[in-house]
Formats: sequence, C-alpha cells, structure tokens
Amino acid sequence: MRAFVQLWDELTLQRYGVTDPSQRRFRYGVQVNSLGLTEAQPENNVQRIVWRCWPSRCPRTRGQGCPAAAWNEALGLPRPGTSSGHFGCSRCWPSSRTCWSTTTSCGIQCRRGQGGRATGGGTGRDRPGPGDGWCCCSGRVGLHESAMVASHSLRRQRIESGVDVVVGVNKFVTQSRTRSQPTLTPHHDGRPRCGGQAAAAIAAWRRDRDSTESGRSGAESARARLVRDARSGANLMPASLEAARAGLTTGEWAQALRDVFG
Repeated sequence: MRAFVQLWDELTLQRYGVTDPSQRRFRYGVQVNSLGLTEAQPENNVQRIVWRCWPSRCPRTRGQGCPAAAWNEALGLPRPGTSSGHFGCSRCWPSSRTCWSTTTSCGIQCRRGQGGRATGGGTGRDRPGPGDGWCCCSGRVGLHESAMVASHSLRRQRIESGVDVVVGVNKFVTQSRTRSQPTLTPHHDGRPRCGGQAAAAIAAWRRDRDSTESGRSGAESARARLVRDARSGANLMPASLEAARAGLTTGEWAQALRDVFG
C-alpha cells in the first residue's frame, strides 16, 4: 500500500496534472480478513491479527483505519474487549531498510504491469484465460481476480502438505479443550428476542419523530420528495439526505423507492 500511495501520487501528477500535493493524497481504510483465523486454538489468532495489522501502521501508508477480525471471530461474532489494542503504537519501522527496499521493489513491479492494463483498457477490461470464472459485478472474472483464486488454492495445498505451518491445525496440535470463548450470542428465553427488540426500537423512533406536527409533516414532505425525484429520474442523493435529516428510517426510504420501481 505504501508503494500504491507513491504510484497514485505519480499518476495524478503526471497523467492528470494535479499540482496540489494535498489533492494527490490517497486515503483508504484497511480490513484485515479472517481467512487465516482458526477455530482450533483460537488464542493463536491474536498474534496472527496483530501481525497482519502492522503494515497499516507503517509511515506513509496513509491508512485511515483498520477494523481487525477478533481472536475468536472464527467461532462467532466477537464481544467488545477482544481486540489486541496494538494501535496504541504510533509508528512502526520508521527507518527499516528492508521495508523501504521492499516498497521500491513492489513499485517497480507495479509499474511494469501497469502499462499492460492501461493499453488494455484498465482492470475491468482484463481478458481471462481458459477456465476463468464469472464475477457478478463485471461479467467475466479479470486476470487479477483469477490470480487471487489461484493463490488461495496454492495456499491450501501448502497447508495440507505441511509446507506452511498453521499452529493448531497441521502442527503443534493439542488435545486439550479450549476454555469457553466470549462470543456474542442472541439472548432468548425459549424464543429469540432480538427481532422484537429491534421492531420496538423503530416504533419508538417513529413515535418520537411524529409526536409533533412539524416532525410528522417534515417526514411526510421528505418522503414525498423522494418519490417525486425517483419518478422523474433525478439524482436521489439530495432527497435521500433530506429524508435522513427528517428522520425517515432505512425501511421507509427503501419502501418509497419500491413504490416507484417495484
């Protein structure tokens, strides 16, 4: 990502002529996925997640935030308090020669591949080879998606053959039972209560909103505008913002659009 930030700065300056450095800053959020987490011996997930989060703390990566999968997320929804807290560290590896040389090498490789994508019409125009699959957002899966799938397949082969060690899965496996995990489970007394609680909260919200004539008329006016704009083909963002400020719920907003579009 640090190499990407540098490439973004170069492209916006050289190709698009953006001269203001502040407008060439690429900002993004990082999501650490749970692919490498294991249900077996989930305490080991702490180290796995911390290790994956460190790169977003490198200087000049410009990562704006990093929601990290919790140590027990392989078992269920995590409860608060299961994070590592490693973001208390400010900057990591500020002068690491390895980190800087790896960034440079990555940038060079990206520049080599960038020319082919540019002449081919961008990543959305990448032509797949035989056996490539489909993607719901852009039709045929591009070459970069196919490379990711192939990489995951090879990773599974390395784990199953023992080349890649996964603690608790293919090495250092213990027979002792892991202590009870603090995962989030729905409260129920013979039947689930979460749905009823959510419905009651929405009903209370609407009652408070409509308790005054101005609040009720504001919500009705905002919904009427949303319907008019949807029928006319206008940009729905202004009407949606007005609906949110007037207190319409997500369900009311969606139903207004269903009334128009079906």
